[in-house]
Amino acid sequence: MNKFANVITREIKTHTAIQKRGGRPKKNESEKRDQKITIALTKDEKRKLEEMAEEEGLSVGVFVRKTLKQQEVI
Repeated sequence: MNKFANVITREIKTHTAIQKRGGRPKKNESEKRDQKITIALTKDEKRKLEEMAEEEGLSVGVFVRKTLKQQEVI
C-alpha cells in the first residue's frame, strides 16, 4: 500500500471512530410498554372498538390505553 493510501485509510478509520450513533435514546424502565393483555370480544364488540379507534385516528391499542387513562382505570 502506498503512502497516500495509508493516509486515506487512517482518516477513514478515525472518522468512523468519532461518529455518534444515531437513533433515539433508550426509554427508562418505567416508560417501557412491554406488558400485554389479551381479551376475548365478539365480532361486533371488536368491530365497534375498531370503528371508535378509527374515528379518533388511533390504533386500537392506543385508543384503549387512552380511554383507560381518561376513565382513571390506569
